[in-house]
Amino acid sequence: MPLCSRHWYDSVFFIDINSKQGLTHYCQIFGCAHSALVNASVDNGLGTHQADLTKSQVIQLTKYFWLSGPMHDLAVNWGKVSAALLLLRVVDKAKSHALYFYLGITFLTLVNTTDVFIILGQCRPTEAAWNPLIRGKCWEKSIVKTSAYFQSG
Repeated sequence: MPLCSRHWYDSVFFIDINSKQGLTHYCQIFGCAHSALVNASVDNGLGTHQADLTKSQVIQLTKYFWLSGPMHDLAVNWGKVSAALLLLRVVDKAKSHALYFYLGITFLTLVNTTDVFIILGQCRPTEAAWNPLIRGKCWEKSIVKTSAYFQSG
């Protein structure tokens, strides 16, 4: 077990993009974080009719579900980056288009990372995004909506 844990630690923190796993560990880490946050949201009532929940449960489920979004974006990002790097490594024809792959990887990562900062930075304090009891200032919904459309397209 310790040897397995050490290998996993080394492969996450000392990533070799030419290894078989590439960046899939980041995909797994963010995917697990996303799943944990969605599960916490379900434990607090996600999927239950809101009329059957307390105000506290609604705030908690909204918080965990809201925080799961950036984790999902990053998990998908690193999965796609890992797949692109795999294609570059194993497909001969892809090597002649390496510049385009790297530009795509860079653009994808910039868009997804920017979206994470938009999600987390849209309200000050951040808690105002999911808790109506907190007084704060949030961006116009159109900014976040436009960002989401751009990121998903």
